[in-house]
Parts: sequence; structure tokens; C-alpha cells
Amino acid sequence: MWAHMGNENAASFLQWKGSMPEQFAQLLNVCGGSETQAYSLWCEVVDEGRTQGMNSERERCLAHLELGDASGDMELAVEAIQSHATVASMADRYLAAATDGFRGRLTYNTLRSCRTRSTTL
Repeated sequence: MWAHMGNENAASFLQWKGSMPEQFAQLLNVCGGSETQAYSLWCEVVDEGRTQGMNSERERCLAHLELGDASGDMELAVEAIQSHATVASMADRYLAAATDGFRGRLTYNTLRSCRTRSTTL
């Protein structure tokens, strides 16, 4: 129904519709039986999820870069970003890098700010 429109979500929607018939029936019920409205709502949800995911990943990467700069170990920050590590899982390594010869300017407040920016970082 929508695949001919060239919408990037159309193929995903049709796949989802076929693989999760109970959830599709619920969505269809919420939309008053209109598949067009169900598709529009589904696209909005997918787009919002994509936006939230990109924003979350951007925040995680920026926090690692800030901690890498503050600790004086940008290689550690790049490694953390590439391995998809959370800020919380790398906190000890950033502190160790900062105290290794006192080369960094990492403070408790910088670390705390980056760790509490988001619980998913």
C-alpha cells in the first residue's frame, strides 16, 4: 500500500505489520481502523525514536570527549567512543589518566557533570 511511495519507513512498516499482528491490531484500533492513520502514527513514533537515539549517542560521545580532554587522554576517549562504552564504565580509567603524572585537569565536578548528564551515557 505504501511501498510504492518510496518512503524509507514503508518497507519497515510492512515488515512490522506482518511480524507483529497483535500489536498492529492494537495500533489499528487506536487509529479507528484506518491503516493510513496507523502508518502515519507509526512513522512518527519511529522518527521520534531515531531522534532520541541520535541525541543520546551524541551526548555520550561529547561526554567522552570532554572527559578525554579534561583527563589529558584523548586516546582513551576515542577508544571509549568506538567501543560504545558508557561514561560510568570508564570513570575509573579517566581518573587514572588524570592522576597519571597530574597531566590532566579532570576534576570531580567535571566527572560528575558528565556522569549525571544522562543515566544512559
